[in-house]
Amino acid sequence: MSSLGFSSPSATFGLHRDVLDAKPGTEGEIMSLLEELKRRGRAAVGLKAWPDAKALYGKAIEIYPESNNDNNNDNDNNSRDKAILYSNRSLLNCNDNDNDNDNDNDSRDKAILYSNRSLCELQMNQLDNARDDAEMATVLDPTYVKGYWRLGSAHAARTNETAQALKAYQNALSLDPKNMALQKETRKLEQRLQKELEEEKEKPQEEDATTTTPPPLKKTTTTVVKPTSSITEEKKSNEENSNQKNKDNHTNSTGKEDTHFSASDKIRGYKMVGGKKTSYFHHEQTEEEKRLIGDIAPKRITTPTTLDSNDESDNNNNNDKSVWNKAGTWEERDVTAWAIKTLTETLSKCQYNLPAEIMSNGEGIVKVTKVTKLTSHTDGGTAHASYATVRGKKRYIYEFSIGLNWELTLPGDDDKASGTMTFPDVDGTCEPGEGYDLVEFTVNREKSTASTQPIVQKFVQHGGLRNTIHDAIDSWVCVFRDTY
Repeated sequence: MSSLGFSSPSATFGLHRDVLDAKPGTEGEIMSLLEELKRRGRAAVGLKAWPDAKALYGKAIEIYPESNNDNNNDNDNNSRDKAILYSNRSLLNCNDNDNDNDNDNDSRDKAILYSNRSLCELQMNQLDNARDDAEMATVLDPTYVKGYWRLGSAHAARTNETAQALKAYQNALSLDPKNMALQKETRKLEQRLQKELEEEKEKPQEEDATTTTPPPLKKTTTTVVKPTSSITEEKKSNEENSNQKNKDNHTNSTGKEDTHFSASDKIRGYKMVGGKKTSYFHHEQTEEEKRLIGDIAPKRITTPTTLDSNDESDNNNNNDKSVWNKAGTWEERDVTAWAIKTLTETLSKCQYNLPAEIMSNGEGIVKVTKVTKLTSHTDGGTAHASYATVRGKKRYIYEFSIGLNWELTLPGDDDKASGTMTFPDVDGTCEPGEGYDLVEFTVNREKSTASTQPIVQKFVQHGGLRNTIHDAIDSWVCVFRDTY
């Protein structure tokens, strides 16, 4: 039985057959179905229902509107060569603020779909597909850190591809040098590659030793084997004697079953219960025992057709329900408006006081001045938060692209700096404590001076305020789960 309640492979995707078989005609129908597929895909990943998630993301890729610059598909035989070309180009331009793909939202969205499907395929041990989808994600968006992460994971799971995995993680690390999780994975792969190289060097010496050393002599023993015919006859005779003995013990002269005990029956632990011979350990329940236990026979469970008005967690209007839900087995409540409001309030309070040892004449502070990009899909954005109830169990789903304006203030009148930072992938696949990818980081050159640049790099871009923001997002995730 799978986590979604499926009892056989043929029932897989049963909960999602309505959207997987849908054939949208208009652009509005395509976008509506696309959003539903993304929502269900996120929930399936949270449930670890990998086949379902793969099918949902695959459908989303299939119906995704083609752009003029999008000439890639799953059957593109040159996708791996293109991935290498784009990857090298991204390494050359990773520190430029003017990247050609920054404004290509379609490419980024489609890259996320390929990256998510790669995750599902990796969990299903479909290593070739996982690698190809991850490479396609890096083709579509060469600045997508998680695309290289997925590519490295796919290579690392394959045999003799440690070097390719290490290169993918190094590409991701070049885009986000301070990502501690990436640093950890890169170090592990470097050690693994070094070990493989050392083992490869030792192989020729072992082969030479096996060819020059003669095998040890084996001792031989002589056994006397009876003819097959005599063994067969002896075995048949023993079986006939055993069967006859059992027959004599359990039947009387009239051919009826004997209800009396023999000496061997008592040894084996039989007893009489209700006129029948049974095991010594058999126990007949008394009337008092039956009354205390009650009726424990299996009962058929029927699917409720209405919500319980007394259940506060599910007491909401019909607008909170998925319009695609027909069978009552999948229900998702959208809480995006609440999430945007509370997450914006949490991030707006983020600030970091600079260490006193680096401030010689006062106090310095860097803080968030504005939260941007947190717009729901109904208003043209990508922010989403919901919780799904599947077979009576809740799963929490969220996905945000967060933009922040920051400002650094130092004791001097001219010592100020400001800019922006973007965290494009804040979702349920990020474990609390691992941090979040920072892709776009800008500094307003008109308001900054040469003396503030080292402080900005250390306490805004790579630490300080950034770590405070990571902690704030993690705390919001805990509030989300506690509230719903």
